[in-house]
Amino acid sequence: MIGIYTSTVSQTFIDIRNRKYKGYKHGIRGVDCEFPEWDQRLIDPKQTEYKHSIFCDNIHTEFGNVDYKNYSQEGPYLSDSARKAVINGVIDNLVIWKWLPNNKYVELKTGMKVSYEIIGIISRKMLIDHFDKLVDNPRNSRFPKDVYI
Repeated sequence: MIGIYTSTVSQTFIDIRNRKYKGYKHGIRGVDCEFPEWDQRLIDPKQTEYKHSIFCDNIHTEFGNVDYKNYSQEGPYLSDSARKAVINGVIDNLVIWKWLPNNKYVELKTGMKVSYEIIGIISRKMLIDHFDKLVDNPRNSRFPKDVYI
């Protein structure tokens, strides 16, 4: 699962993105950041969509319920609702990923080749054991890099 992936953005993904983005806090960018979890469901037979709540992305036959989080220089964002989903056992692992080549977002278009790297997996136990290390700032909580890299 950890590795580098390159895929082509499909019209199906764009159609779904265009229906969903207005309800997202981060608009099109927020939905475009669902591309890796979408792509992994297509290429990895061990993954299927988690349809029971918005707090989890995929079900993986080895890693359980996984939630994909985009890497940033500050660390992956972990909202209060995501913390609760971890505590309540909805999320078993976080999958940390970044855009390639330089982790810069570009709006996705049909037919575009996109590369991303899955750089780490944080287990539920590790998340709970390290909740005290969450770096709070005025906007959000971030998970420190030393926990997953």
